[in-house]
Amino acid sequence: VNPTVISAIGTGSTVYSSGAVSVTSSTDVEANAVATNFNAGVLTSGTGVAEAVLDPTVTAEVGSDAIVRGSTIDVMALHNYASAGIPLDRQARARGTSGAGSALAAVGARGTSESKGSASTFVVSGASLEATTTDVNLVALAHNDVLGNGDGNAFTLIGLGNAEGHGVIDTESVVRLGSNVNVTAKNDLNIKAGSNDVINYRRA
Repeated sequence: VNPTVISAIGTGSTVYSSGAVSVTSSTDVEANAVATNFNAGVLTSGTGVAEAVLDPTVTAEVGSDAIVRGSTIDVMALHNYASAGIPLDRQARARGTSGAGSALAAVGARGTSESKGSASTFVVSGASLEATTTDVNLVALAHNDVLGNGDGNAFTLIGLGNAEGHGVIDTESVVRLGSNVNVTAKNDLNIKAGSNDVINYRRA
């Protein structure tokens, strides 16, 4: 699952609002993969391999030489985050299950999950932002959560079994202001880049 989500005010644009101005890109995504293999016989083998990958790119941008004026200005890139700054309950999950029933059996199971979501907020060179009533908020937040499960079972007189669970997280959260950017806020300028990452793997 690899969506690209972009919200932008283009180069040289002029935006005036008596209310708030919000440039927000967000994702609400998860991935789930399940692989099951079972064999029965005198001599058997079984392998279950599952892979789940999340790789979204989320970008919010104010282009070069744009002029933006409003009571509040929010420029936010959010991967699996609510606008209130709370991580969403979303996950990349993979479960590999294998089983064999025989006199001699070999089984293997692997569950691999990867979450590589990135969030980027850019105010490009020469842009001007003015919040006339409250704040200018420039935010990039990414939440990556993975679970990898491997279950291998052999019902046999002689059995060999291997189960592996793997989880991979690769997060990038960036807020960047270019050269000659002008930002004016009646109250506060808030710049925040952050990530909330959770990794779990199990084998049985």
